[in-house]
Amino acid sequence: MNDCARPLPARGKSVKDDWRAWLPEAKAVVFNQQVHQLESSYVMLSVSLDEAIELRQMGQPGKSLQAVGITSGLCRLLTQMLAGLLRALSEHAKHYGTVPNAAPLDPANFQGQKGQRSARMSSLLNSVLLSQRLQFLHKVGTLEEMVEDLDRDFRHAADGLADGLSSNPRKMWDDVDTDHYDLNTCLREAIVIFKSFLIALPESQLGAFQNTVRRQSQPLETDAPSTRGVIRHRRMTAIAGEVFIMDMRASARTTQGGTRCIRNGGCAAIGPLARNRPSDPDASTSRQPPKPVTEAEAIRLAQAGDAAAFEFLYHLHSRRVYALCLRMVNNPSDAEDLMQEAFLQLFRKIGTFRGESAFSTWLHRMTVNVVLMRLRKKSLPVASLEETTDPDDETGGPRKDIGAPDLRLSGAVDRVNLERSVEKLPPGYRTVFVLHDVQGYEHNEIADIMGCSVGNSKSQLHKARTRLRDLLQEEVRQQARQERHAAKTQTAHDD
Repeated sequence: MNDCARPLPARGKSVKDDWRAWLPEAKAVVFNQQVHQLESSYVMLSVSLDEAIELRQMGQPGKSLQAVGITSGLCRLLTQMLAGLLRALSEHAKHYGTVPNAAPLDPANFQGQKGQRSARMSSLLNSVLLSQRLQFLHKVGTLEEMVEDLDRDFRHAADGLADGLSSNPRKMWDDVDTDHYDLNTCLREAIVIFKSFLIALPESQLGAFQNTVRRQSQPLETDAPSTRGVIRHRRMTAIAGEVFIMDMRASARTTQGGTRCIRNGGCAAIGPLARNRPSDPDASTSRQPPKPVTEAEAIRLAQAGDAAAFEFLYHLHSRRVYALCLRMVNNPSDAEDLMQEAFLQLFRKIGTFRGESAFSTWLHRMTVNVVLMRLRKKSLPVASLEETTDPDDETGGPRKDIGAPDLRLSGAVDRVNLERSVEKLPPGYRTVFVLHDVQGYEHNEIADIMGCSVGNSKSQLHKARTRLRDLLQEEVRQQARQERHAAKTQTAHDD
């Protein structure tokens, strides 16, 4: 079929579908060039490291140390280019809203403990981040951090070996090999997610994305020569018998063998990724910890880093946190993002929970702070002070617009006061009020939930509203007293 007769590619339902899809010529050129540059840098690093390892195995330590010293600069060349691509993907997605498919990282694809730990955390947060946009941005950010860490660790070990300063050379050789292994995994993940990104990227934004890549990546002085059919060694990535540095022909529009080598999980099971990993209890995903039974037990396990316990807490409190965010911002999309930010904050801060208050109260306070910080960070509209507006009818001068309070932020504070007042209601009043006025249940449904009559539910709701009105009026009076006291204090100070 001719290219002109092909329909434009649509984003697939999964990463695997994206990998099988063809790319239009303009996108295919961008993809091929970027992958070729990355793979060329990776090949140079792999060949040099293989040579150093072989010299060491042949009993030539001097030459092996000299060879491994070269790999430090080659590693830097690769990681700068790879991290630049990942930063460009993240920046463009944030600015233009491009949302490709993304699959969670698999800890089994990493050999180092640090990489496995980062992948496990990424996989856990992937179940918390509900929007596809945040899942993509989090994965790209995790890969960028891993690439930078691997670059630093690899070059530290290689330079230490080359300078002869290592007190434990065997461990440093193992570190170099492990870091190279995990760099390969990050490279494969980046290539797969790069193609999914291009599938979702509108063609009109392709030029802007290329500019972002050039700005984020250090430009190459010369193009590295192709290594097809020349270099084959234990680190080279093979797909269907061919080296992964592919000449993606315009007629094929897809990677050779790619349709057989991308799993539903995302990353290509190719090269070092296809080898069996050594048995590592920490990296095993077959044995899951027992599901927590109580909230207290889940909190204790989550503070110790247990992923299943944190997921248990998420499912236990997510609806309540979402409802709180929705009441404060009155926007379902923003509420969803804020709920996810709140649980990310919880993931980072759960170790600070000391049990001095109820966990739900502590989480409520944390969520309110997250929402208020978001509202305060919202940029205000910019108006030029020199621009002349419509003249005033009386003076003929520029019309003066008097600033108004930020109703969004003020309303959020009022909603927080309402939430506090609701918490002060007796348990029976509060339950009926929340079920009816917040969550939208009908009285017959509330009667079934609480095991009472419909009339009792209506009576409790009426009493709850009356009590709540009194509490809110008391809040207003208290605020007015505080303002009068502040005014008197300021007057006395001025006098």
